[in-house]
Amino acid sequence: MNDVHPSSDRSLARWLRANRGTVVAVVVLLAAWATLLVFRTPIRVRWWTWKLQHTAEPAARLSYANALAAHADLAVAPVGALLDQSDQALRLLAVDVLSRARCPQVQPYLLKAMRDRDEDVRYTAALGLARWQGERALPVLESMLNDRDELTVCAALVALQRVGSPAAADLVTATLNEAESVPVLVQAAECAHVTGSVQAVPRLLELLADDRPVTVLPALQRSVQRFLQNRPDKLAEANLPTSLPTTIDFGATVADHAAQALRSITGESFGFDSRDPPERRRQTIDAWRAWWASQHTM
Repeated sequence: MNDVHPSSDRSLARWLRANRGTVVAVVVLLAAWATLLVFRTPIRVRWWTWKLQHTAEPAARLSYANALAAHADLAVAPVGALLDQSDQALRLLAVDVLSRARCPQVQPYLLKAMRDRDEDVRYTAALGLARWQGERALPVLESMLNDRDELTVCAALVALQRVGSPAAADLVTATLNEAESVPVLVQAAECAHVTGSVQAVPRLLELLADDRPVTVLPALQRSVQRFLQNRPDKLAEANLPTSLPTTIDFGATVADHAAQALRSITGESFGFDSRDPPERRRQTIDAWRAWWASQHTM
């Protein structure tokens, strides 16, 4: 038996007709509220991005960047647009946010940032790409190793160092073997140094005779240098590789960087010093080569 009286239905219908405007307003408000709930985070992401771009105060910028990093996948497109800005600090914050994203849409932005004119932006993008994709990034990184721009090649090497797999180490060694550019050579030597790549030793031994000056430090040593300049009192807390030098007086030639990598990989030095007289230096290099040859005949 139906408990709803026909008179009640008619009364409700009359009320709805009489208050049609009110009903429509309530429905619109409910729809707007539901839409706001669904799109609340994307709207906030765009607002945070706008504030990040238009705020000059460093602490406030960092706060907005941290908020965006918590929703990095949703921030890819608006934050990626900041890579075209002339402000280096803004681009660096943007690529740091992008490096936290895990969606496929972020890859083109990280690759673009790896070609940035600023070394810190390139370095951060390279680490972000490697951290996000790992070995899946190897094909695109391998193609970047053939780029005409040596800074792009160096960024790809940094990413390969971060990947750290045997396949990535092979690509680093291949680049070290084929490169002639000083920045690329010293970056590849540093990557071999950090990863302990034994297959790089023959080429590093050849580079002990290379006296070309190094005017741009490789990525990790550059970070160490900046850290030592800004916070020398915090060196013990920096968790840096123990084989890296802990003074700002880094090697001035390709040979110095090669020797540094060799000492780390082999545990031997034979007293090599690039400033030694030619005869003494030749004897040291010969001793190192003889020792390395003996390791493969034992």
